Amino acid sequence: MRFTFLNLILFLFLSIVCIQCKSGKQDKSIEQSSSTKDYLVFLNKEEAVKQINQDRTDGFFESLSIADMSIQLKQQEMPASGGESKLLYQELLKSEMQDFSEQEEAFMQVVFDSTLAALNAINPNLMPERIELIKTKTNHYGPNVYYTREDAIILPDNIFLSPSLDAQMPVMLHEIFHILSRYNVDFREQMYGLIGFVPFEEELVLPKKISDRLLTNPDGVSTKYAIKLKNESGIEQLALPLILSTKDRYEPSMPIFFSYLSFDLFPLIKIAENEVTLGLNSKGESSLSIEHNADFFKQIKDNTQYIIHPDEIMADNFMMAVIASKNGNFDGFSEDGKKLLMDVINILKTFK
Repeated sequence: MRFTFLNLILFLFLSIVCIQCKSGKQDKSIEQSSSTKDYLVFLNKEEAVKQINQDRTDGFFESLSIADMSIQLKQQEMPASGGESKLLYQELLKSEMQDFSEQEEAFMQVVFDSTLAALNAINPNLMPERIELIKTKTNHYGPNVYYTREDAIILPDNIFLSPSLDAQMPVMLHEIFHILSRYNVDFREQMYGLIGFVPFEEELVLPKKISDRLLTNPDGVSTKYAIKLKNESGIEQLALPLILSTKDRYEPSMPIFFSYLSFDLFPLIKIAENEVTLGLNSKGESSLSIEHNADFFKQIKDNTQYIIHPDEIMADNFMMAVIASKNGNFDGFSEDGKKLLMDVINILKTFK
């Protein structure tokens, strides 16, 4: 099975857009006053410029392909040196940073009041000790795209045109999971384990035709977690989810970043004592069988279609579990989906 932009992305990144579309008017609750929380830090433009290009945890900038940077820069011709391309890309990010207005800060404080209350109802330890908020223009990924860097949540500026508490709280829960997962290995592996993902120790050697087109999700940089899949005959295969660009470079006829996305599961093939690579067919595509793909969906359950990385799958399940627990309502989920959410809540209750 092949997952492409046209039949998958509407359920992925743009699912956030759909949440926002439910409310076209500003919530009356936004007008309420809110005390500043000790953990919440709003970075001004100057501070954000320094923070956005700093990554001491994930190796995001080391993982970027030339294709990835070319598409975000909207630039076909790229320097021969990867280092020069990285500098160009980081300059783009710097130029995207913005200051928050007082009204925008007040709105986000209200959002986090609601978010904190929902988390505290399960376990007061769930709110990170520090969250930085960064406001960005949308030229690199596009509108309505949120992501994290270290302990910062990057907010697209277009969300403040029609601020909605109902839209933003679920998104902040999703992004908070990425921060919790990033800094708590045991928690991350517990959560990943609920959907069958486990770490592997071997070094991953990517074929050039893959590494040249690799797209790196800032909320799911790691390629060290794979899922063990079985086909109908019981034959097991370790598989790795990856997102790739359909093109080697930016094309003016495709200005939208997500129009380049292609997602697939790749079998891991051992090539040396401590090395694995990806199994590809003669066309350079994944050689994983359709039968193995079926087991993937069985293991990750059916709560979300945001399936490009285990951190995204579990960030959505974390968000759904917290909201369902807050509302006392698990209606609308399948039996398997509901069980997954209850398992998530059990882990959250013990988080320290």
